[in-house]
Amino acid sequence: MKVLLDGVWHHLDHEERELSIKKFSSLLANNGICAISLRNGPAGAGKHVFPTSSSELIQYAEKYNFHIVLHVEHQPSQMPNKKDVIWSRIAMQKVG
Repeated sequence: MKVLLDGVWHHLDHEERELSIKKFSSLLANNGICAISLRNGPAGAGKHVFPTSSSELIQYAEKYNFHIVLHVEHQPSQMPNKKDVIWSRIAMQKVG
């Protein structure tokens, strides 16, 4: 099984993020993959976002039995009107 979260992590607060990783850990079998994109930058009109960090996600991953298999930082947004938005991507594998 694989889980992909793309463009949603920044809508969760710290508590919701940790609960999510804990749940993914309980759902994924050993060697299952969870990949998450982390958005940082100003919110769009009428939207609320929380800052994200790779270090926070890595801390949760280690706590809930994941091994980081991909970690890419500071990727520009693909949207031409989002020049102030940067992305990081982390993939983690469940270990038993």
